[in-house]
Amino acid sequence: MASTVTSTNNLSLRSILEKDKLTGPNFLDWERNLMIVLRHERKWYVLEEPLAEAPPANAPAAARNAHKKHSDDLLDVACLMLTTMSPDLQAGLINTNAYDMIRQLRDMFQTQAHTERYNATKAFNECKMVKGTSVSDHVMKMMLGIMCRVDKPSNYTSNVTRHLRVTPVRTYKSNKLNETQKWRDRIYNS
Repeated sequence: MASTVTSTNNLSLRSILEKDKLTGPNFLDWERNLMIVLRHERKWYVLEEPLAEAPPANAPAAARNAHKKHSDDLLDVACLMLTTMSPDLQAGLINTNAYDMIRQLRDMFQTQAHTERYNATKAFNECKMVKGTSVSDHVMKMMLGIMCRVDKPSNYTSNVTRHLRVTPVRTYKSNKLNETQKWRDRIYNS
């Protein structure tokens, strides 16, 4: 009975990954969902720890069992990852274990995600409100201007929104003047 409940819970959480397959631009969302599923299944460790050398035949049973469990979990996670990504990505990663697969995916897509965040932040910082216009008009103009700069507005806008939602507001000292104050001065003194 307990096995059936656990299996049902695993399937319902795995549906999160199956719903939004990894295509590349959605890597950060896909990785976050993968983390949630694997933490629930207690298998996240296989992406953080490489598989150690197989213990010798005369090693204690506990060591052999731990290695076998890690090896089995590594295979399960690799299969889960492969089934939840686009066929193009599957083809390049089909013979890779889960530990190496997540490393390769991070190398391929994290730089792209950081660049996208930087460009989104830069675009927002470059927007300048014209004196005498309403704030709501300025915000609409700002959002439309950003959406027009990219080929896929819905994808970009969701990334911008997510970035703004999770990135804390930071202030930096530059030439002994707070950047936030410079920004305010640019808006209100134009």
